[in-house]
Amino acid sequence: MKIQEMFDALGLTTETVNQLMADIALYNFQNPEKPMAAISLDADIDTVMVSHTPMLGRAIAKERGRDFLDDEKQFPLTFDTNAMRYGSLEIAKYYNAEHLFK
Repeated sequence: MKIQEMFDALGLTTETVNQLMADIALYNFQNPEKPMAAISLDADIDTVMVSHTPMLGRAIAKERGRDFLDDEKQFPLTFDTNAMRYGSLEIAKYYNAEHLFK
């Protein structure tokens, strides 16, 4: 599966994907000593890195109108750790590894 296919299945709009790419570019500009790999939409999903998951989590939550809360609405997902958790849970099914994130 390609990254674009996964983004489509997650319901991410072109605007959200473009913002995600811009966020990664901005992060890399601000943190040249520890850059994050760019995401190529035509690459396989196994090229998505753990470092991408906080940004992916925020993008998915924004698109879905989530308030950055977990399903039980207990933990605010305002910190990168929790955004990473949310992103990981949402994309896990595309790796057939849901059990790894429970």
